[in-house]
Amino acid sequence: MTNLKRIYLLPEAEISDLYARPVFNQNEQQLYFELTQVELDTLGQFGTIKTKVHFILQLAYFKAKNQFFSFTFDDARADVDYVLAKFFKKTDGVFQGNITRQRINQQKQIILKLFDYQTRSMEQIIQVEAHIGELLRYYPKFMTHFVNYWSTLIIKKLLFRPTEVCRICLLNPLLMNATGLISSYC
Repeated sequence: MTNLKRIYLLPEAEISDLYARPVFNQNEQQLYFELTQVELDTLGQFGTIKTKVHFILQLAYFKAKNQFFSFTFDDARADVDYVLAKFFKKTDGVFQGNITRQRINQQKQIILKLFDYQTRSMEQIIQVEAHIGELLRYYPKFMTHFVNYWSTLIIKKLLFRPTEVCRICLLNPLLMNATGLISSYC
């Protein structure tokens, strides 16, 4: 059996806060499932109630956490019931089958366009690497700064997932050598 050393940068609670699908209470449902007229107009391009419900759920989750989630209708049953009651005046909705991957990707692109997100350029990747390098040099226990910086990327509406920023940060040998983290963790 091999003894693997792992770097644990975040406690489980913070990992869950970053990556877990939101679970809304009643007030949050009212807030995040409120659709603007543009969002309602966009909803009209989907044909079935199932695809419309999926779009509304993905949109609300994106509003809450600025990222997309994989989920089933059973996973999000409370939110599905809320959406069905609010938008379709139905109280019971059982959906057979899944939404196609192509439709899910189309919905994601539409949501990104609704919020004016842009794809990242090579110049922006270089800027992110440089900034993370600075954070690591001056703040060896950088996780608070990392989370704050990732938040600024969201505010600037750049498409960087937390895993990508971690990858840039932790797998870039130049950044790791510059901060001495390689020798302390390897």
